[in-house]
Amino acid sequence: GVKGVECCIDGRRAMKNFSVSKWGFETARQRAISWRIEKARSKGTLRQSFAKAEHQSGVKGVNWCTFRKAWVAVARRGGKRTQKYFFAATHGFHEALELAKQFRQEIDYSKLVESSAAHAQAESASPSSASSSSS
Repeated sequence: GVKGVECCIDGRRAMKNFSVSKWGFETARQRAISWRIEKARSKGTLRQSFAKAEHQSGVKGVNWCTFRKAWVAVARRGGKRTQKYFFAATHGFHEALELAKQFRQEIDYSKLVESSAAHAQAESASPSSASSSSS
């Protein structure tokens, strides 16, 4: 479990503990993250890599667009790039992420269905399948 958080700020070690037994895991974790961000902001040393971790979707083809402040789902369909933006201002940050993930899954599913249908159609049209079905 999370016992505490330790970090370097301006070359100094800063440490504070957030008790899991007192706060519960998720609350302790959130308090630790908030404390770390606030410490870094107050010193002006919030590293870009630390800030970017929140903007990782964990799903291929779902990315954060900093310029538009939106999650974007991107895929190729029929050789063409398909993309759709889900704006944090409209849906909220986390809901926009979930919508982008869902949209990406729908694209992947429809590509799978299209591929299966094309494969089935090709099999039914081939002469070898026609002769084997009449036997």
